Amino acid sequence: MGGFCRSTLLLACSIVACGPSPQEGAPTQFSLVPVARFGSVDGALALQRVMGLSLSPGRSRLYVSQWGVQSLLVLSREGDSISSIGRGGGGPGEFSGPTVTRPRWTGDTLWVADLDRTVVHFDSLGNFIDQRNLEVQPLGPYQLAPQIIAPLPDGMTLVQGSAGMMAVIQGRVTQLPFVRIGTNGEVIDTVATVSESGAFMSITWPNGSGSVGGN
Repeated sequence: MGGFCRSTLLLACSIVACGPSPQEGAPTQFSLVPVARFGSVDGALALQRVMGLSLSPGRSRLYVSQWGVQSLLVLSREGDSISSIGRGGGGPGEFSGPTVTRPRWTGDTLWVADLDRTVVHFDSLGNFIDQRNLEVQPLGPYQLAPQIIAPLPDGMTLVQGSAGMMAVIQGRVTQLPFVRIGTNGEVIDTVATVSESGAFMSITWPNGSGSVGGN
């Protein structure tokens, strides 16, 4: 039995161990590189971590934003890759942030924002219309620049507070607000506040009411 367990352990370690085989009693060094891949079941389409999805108004196209990708992937209803919208850079129709957030539609206009708060407008065919940079400061201590959630009919924009993972793990950030901002990036008011504790998430509205649900 002891020999069988020893052979199994060495086989498992050989998958991730780097460098020459360690001598008896020497510590084994490992190099673990986590990789998360998403895509079609048959493996024909591989994606990075998906940040958001949005259907076109006619529901004939699916727009996908991915972590670390400075453009939107456009898919057909059958899941075939059609094209991409936008690219990295600082010019018209380009994104300077490391990734784009979830795309949104207002009529036939597609809104796409990156983590540097650059908002780019495209038409339904993916042609560039215009863009602007919303100079919105972090909405609280230990927070990062807020994420743009959606355009509002009255010309304002809904944004969500954001924070780094370590700030959340360390308990420095326990609440993240949803606020409305004007065209110049000024905060108008707080729409709601989201709190997380363990496996539960609660939403509090300005009038003091709230709801709790599983996270």
